[in-house]
Amino acid sequence: MSWEISWTSSTTCSPSRNAAARATRKRLTNWRALTDESNPEQRKYLRLAALLREEITGGLRAPGSSLPSIGDLCRAHDVSRQTAGQALRNLRVDELIYRMPGLGYFVAAVAVNDK
Repeated sequence: MSWEISWTSSTTCSPSRNAAARATRKRLTNWRALTDESNPEQRKYLRLAALLREEITGGLRAPGSSLPSIGDLCRAHDVSRQTAGQALRNLRVDELIYRMPGLGYFVAAVAVNDK
């Protein structure tokens, strides 16, 4: 038995399938950033922390704004809860974020890099 998938120009996707495709592309992009082979020694939690640090210092996340929950980080970046938690702990040690029990993680007031 041969399995073959053929895509033609007449193939259309529903809006929900388009959203699912965009979400998959976003996850793959995030996963590629976390699995960068230029430094295979670097741990996933360090890569995730670096990604979040870049968003914070780059001005993509405003001071006082909430960060995604650990569960959301796990799903978005395809990592375990321990990995996401360790990345957030690293950012807390660097005083880039703070935690409010029961509410989540928030961006601390930091200097934003001017580019």
